[in-house]
Amino acid sequence: WMKFIGKYKISNINLPLFYYRQHEKSLSSNESRILYTRSNIYAKYSKGLKKKLDISIVIPIRGEIIDKNSFAFKKLNNKKILDYTIESALSSKKIKKIVLTSPDKNILNYVKKNYKNRKKILYLERGLELGEINVSLDKTFKEALKFLTKKRINVDALMSLIVDYPFRNFTQIDSAIDVMKIFNVDQVIS
Repeated sequence: WMKFIGKYKISNINLPLFYYRQHEKSLSSNESRILYTRSNIYAKYSKGLKKKLDISIVIPIRGEIIDKNSFAFKKLNNKKILDYTIESALSSKKIKKIVLTSPDKNILNYVKKNYKNRKKILYLERGLELGEINVSLDKTFKEALKFLTKKRINVDALMSLIVDYPFRNFTQIDSAIDVMKIFNVDQVIS
């Protein structure tokens, strides 16, 4: 399909044009294998493109100062949920910078202490008003973009990683970036 898309204009036909047989060992019966294989295909086609994107990740965390039910410091398999998010972002080779933003100084101090030698992570103390529960994240992203610009860091796109969803890994992050490059889109929703 990737080769086809590169050569021809395509459209959707809302009819099944073929059927395939599925058995226990087929790729389509194992969702993680499908995603891994798809990610490898995207990576292969993305490599051939000359366009390089400077991507930074924004990790917005309200923290317990605003949300008493914040998941950031909750443990899952003896590891803080916040650590899953930071480690998946750090593992991506396609990410330029990670902006951790929170009005909760405990969050910022924890990450500074536990990831002190990671030059990829930048810290942005977000005002309480931007962390409120019904406030759109758009303002936080604009603040993060201004922050990165002030530090003279080029940004083609921002990616948001929400701490409340710890079961992602760097291949999913990289795959989203590859999809953005391949299909030349402004937004990818995972």
